[in-house]
Amino acid sequence: AKALGMDGRITYADWLTALARHRNACAYCGAPNCLFDLDHVDSLDGGGANALSNIAPACRPCNGQKHARTLAAFCAIRGLDEQQIRAALIA
Repeated sequence: AKALGMDGRITYADWLTALARHRNACAYCGAPNCLFDLDHVDSLDGGGANALSNIAPACRPCNGQKHARTLAAFCAIRGLDEQQIRAALIA
């Protein structure tokens, strides 16, 4: 985010909030209590914000497959409900 000159900062408290919001599970596949990466749901390169409202815990397999894809493209590949994922970001 900093390298892109993005405003905003993700704190440790934000990360804990994101984990709690998703019940310590991957925001995409639901894998519980594994090693999570912090994922910007809408990539920073694609105009996503560096803010709590745009971060989610992603298991390594999901984060690797999503990479720089849009959420819509990733959901289409995995058969996931994009609207359900987005709704959980504000829950």
